[in-house]
Amino acid sequence: MITFDRVTKRYARLGGSAEAVRDLSVTIRTGAITAVLGPNASGKTTMLRMLAGQLAPTGGTISIAGRPVATDARIPHFAVAHDGNNFGDSRLREYLSFARSRPGWSMHEYRRLADTFELPSRGYLHKLSLGQRAGFAIACALASAAPHVVIDEAHAGLDVPKRLALYEELVRTNAEDGRSIIIASHNVGELERIAEDAIVLRDGRLIEATEVDDLAGRFVRVIGPAEGVQRTVGSRRVVAQRELGATLEATVDVSSSPLDPSPAGVVVTPVDFQEAFVALLGRQGAGMPGDDAAHSAGSTGAHANSTNESTKGSTS
Repeated sequence: MITFDRVTKRYARLGGSAEAVRDLSVTIRTGAITAVLGPNASGKTTMLRMLAGQLAPTGGTISIAGRPVATDARIPHFAVAHDGNNFGDSRLREYLSFARSRPGWSMHEYRRLADTFELPSRGYLHKLSLGQRAGFAIACALASAAPHVVIDEAHAGLDVPKRLALYEELVRTNAEDGRSIIIASHNVGELERIAEDAIVLRDGRLIEATEVDDLAGRFVRVIGPAEGVQRTVGSRRVVAQRELGATLEATVDVSSSPLDPSPAGVVVTPVDFQEAFVALLGRQGAGMPGDDAAHSAGSTGAHANSTNESTKGSTS
């Protein structure tokens, strides 16, 4: 297990400081594929850079297998693929020579991945296309022998066929070698197919840590006449709703209690993972028409070590 215990990262800024990650306590299962999700400026990249030893936390500890590991000492455990914009004016062969210095590096694996991502054998990295730079970063990370591979939005630069090829590679690497894959992305729908666990951040705080299947099952959609929908939903938390003429549609959090049998004319349907993610980040305690009380709920994800409170206002 990889454990964040009350980890904070604070940056100095004019007139004070800003927290990119706030009091984060969460556990990442080793040997699993974990998606780190959240809107822009939610703290995903900062979390992953601290995880991989590229950035020191301001406070808190990060442990591997129950033992706190210093920032520099974490570096050999992780291989990181970023978005391909941080290579500067390096030549491909120069960077590859550096990557090959890692213990356990497989040139055979790199060449195979270079074919998959259609990479050139030479040239300046900054002159490659965004997709090629991303493919190069990913190939270097996967060709290393690091037990934990971090993909920080690198795949966003790939076209659809190469993104799908990447997902196949991640699943294969995880299944055959037991390597942990930690992948940050905005593309929630695609990650549903490969990720086992999900960590959701917003404004630097943990919103949820859970298994993907559990998150998808947390919400349902209730559709029907307004009175019937209100009776079906009861006091449960409504995260989104809209009126369609005389029909009311509500997305409801049923994690605390399942719905009672619905009256005639009311239909209850499941939501998919992407809809559940949007609902999780959506408006809290919306209530039903006429309700004055807002219902709030904390985050109790399957892998949350949660001293964190969920912050569930509008996204920034």
